[in-house]
Amino acid sequence: MDGLPEQPIPPQPPASSLTSSERRLPKNILKIVGVILILGSVVLLLNYFGIIPLSRFFPFLSYLTPAAIQQPNQTSTSQPITLSLPCPVSPEFCQQGQRIESQEEFIGIGFNLPAESKIFAVSDGPAVFSGVEDKEKGILNHAKINITGNNDTYTYNVIYEYYGIPKESIPAKNVNSGDELGTLLGGNFPNSPPYNGINFLIYVLSARTSDGTSYQVNNINFIQ
Repeated sequence: MDGLPEQPIPPQPPASSLTSSERRLPKNILKIVGVILILGSVVLLLNYFGIIPLSRFFPFLSYLTPAAIQQPNQTSTSQPITLSLPCPVSPEFCQQGQRIESQEEFIGIGFNLPAESKIFAVSDGPAVFSGVEDKEKGILNHAKINITGNNDTYTYNVIYEYYGIPKESIPAKNVNSGDELGTLLGGNFPNSPPYNGINFLIYVLSARTSDGTSYQVNNINFIQ
């Protein structure tokens, strides 16, 4: 209408030249980056626990050592070994030892020896005796002797268990390989698996190398 002042037109923002798909692009990139980070974390965890070692496929990533691979000066019992030791009994009985297992796990070597058989040290080292006293007979009828020995490769604890008496000088004394440790008397281990019929058992708890690594002993080979 004539006579009315014209209303000023407010300035309009410039029209965006971006399409809707282009405006969604930053959000999509963030999603992709998030997925990549999650997958990368999963792969690194699988490598850390040794399930999928990256170094197997990419040798240049060998510095990403899985946790399951032990480094020097760490303890590992995952590598079973056979330990060679001198024979602990008279030569005529040495090959009569039988492998004793429980649930397919190696325990030690068992013997069924005649009464008055002698038991001998398989290594140099300190020997500690313990046993169960039979008050009626006045003897220790279940002897247990622990010898800490070593060879060029391993240090180990050899355990002797038998029904008999120890040699008088055994308790807490250094012994030499071949020394007489005791004499078997009558009596066997409990007549139940896996100890049926044996009266002498020898076993090794573990074998350790100089760097502190510990190995499970899954067999003992006696050298005559």
